[in-house]
Amino acid sequence: METLASSFKYKNVGHLEFAQIDSDKTYLWVFNADKTPPHIGISSKGKYFSLKSGGIDDGIGIDSIVSLIKQKSIPTLLIELAIPKLPEINSFFDQYQSTVAYETTCLEPIKKILGSGNEDTIHDLLSTLLGRDQVVAVLGKHLPNDYAGIPFYTLEDIHVYLSNKKA
Repeated sequence: METLASSFKYKNVGHLEFAQIDSDKTYLWVFNADKTPPHIGISSKGKYFSLKSGGIDDGIGIDSIVSLIKQKSIPTLLIELAIPKLPEINSFFDQYQSTVAYETTCLEPIKKILGSGNEDTIHDLLSTLLGRDQVVAVLGKHLPNDYAGIPFYTLEDIHVYLSNKKA
């Protein structure tokens, strides 16, 4: 199996103030952005969606997600996207039940929503989105002072992590 590697460095990570989150905009949420692998979700129209090992976050209000980040001080990146016409997100997540090691990662439905294809890691997806000029801003909260970007990881790291979560 091919080992694909990922790391993501972004020059200008702004400080996230939760009050500046606009529920009309589309965001990628990168949780535990200082760990490998991070977890990825997406929000649009004030609703958050995510595929996890325990199931799906299906249209949760972003206020609940913000409360969780505050309560647990989760190192988070919020990436504002310029996506002109986003399809109905829930129909993409309805195709899944959970992440599955060596089959389905949290990135799968998000790639389909964003019209992407072969990206295996958030780094790959962000590179694609930057190439399309669809990243408007990258904001961070609860990140370490020496934070230098999403750490290096491979697709294999994701699958090992998912395997261990099921164990």
